[in-house]
Amino acid sequence: MLFTSKRCAYREFGSDADGTTFAQKHPQLAEDIKNHDISYLQSKDYPGREALASVIRRTPEYLAFLKTTCRKDFFFAAFDQSKAVRGQPDVKKTGPKDVEKFVLERIKNQYVEPRTEYEFVVENKGQVIGYVELFDRKVFDGGNQCERGLFITPDQQAHGFGKEAILALTDYAFKVLEMDRIFTMVDPKNQRSLNNIVNNSGAVQVGIEDSKYAHLEGGGEKRFLFHIYPETFYMTVLQNGNQDFLMSTQPQQGTSPAVNVTPAQGIRVDTTQGVTKGLPQDKPPRM
Repeated sequence: MLFTSKRCAYREFGSDADGTTFAQKHPQLAEDIKNHDISYLQSKDYPGREALASVIRRTPEYLAFLKTTCRKDFFFAAFDQSKAVRGQPDVKKTGPKDVEKFVLERIKNQYVEPRTEYEFVVENKGQVIGYVELFDRKVFDGGNQCERGLFITPDQQAHGFGKEAILALTDYAFKVLEMDRIFTMVDPKNQRSLNNIVNNSGAVQVGIEDSKYAHLEGGGEKRFLFHIYPETFYMTVLQNGNQDFLMSTQPQQGTSPAVNVTPAQGIRVDTTQGVTKGLPQDKPPRM
């Protein structure tokens, strides 16, 4: 596993629980994914098509997400390629090839340099229950930022896994990737997500934007835009007593194996100013 939290474990798409990567297991397929478009890899023109499809369709993440997309009440933006467009109700239902594409895209993102997207399968007791992602990594006038996202399968929702996974992911973004800010967008109609992002992450709303999924049935018209900073994030975590939902193991720098850390490592309380700094203790605050 790449890292863990209280109840969950997180790994790269296509990797194994013991840390074995997709490239280590399937070096030639990994090279093909790295060097070719997904459309080609899923076409009859690609000589390794059957071998690649067989490998992807045996992964636990493929099987879990395929089961989810078969639900009639399912909508998630990541699978919008087959979601009905407004006014066009006859668009086909999401199927196996779409889920295969979804997994392939996330494996391919691991080989992009410089890397801008980090997507992790979330597991509980060896069962895939969703995934988390950090994406659109870029520089702003105050440093580095990225956007975060979360998906928990419907049958595993309302158990607190989403809260735990998103806090662990945010901890990963600040401590491992050294992000200075995270931004995230929420559907104004999703009151549960709105409450969670403010109450659990210390997020501050900074604007409202048009939804990029507005053209899809169920995609929503607008999105609230929030910013999350390390100081307010870790202060909120401590105030709510959610330290156990931060990383309990984290990657050793430059390697995949995990190294044990305490859940609250990297949280420093400045009692003179009453501010909690979510920073490694050997580094000065990044302003």
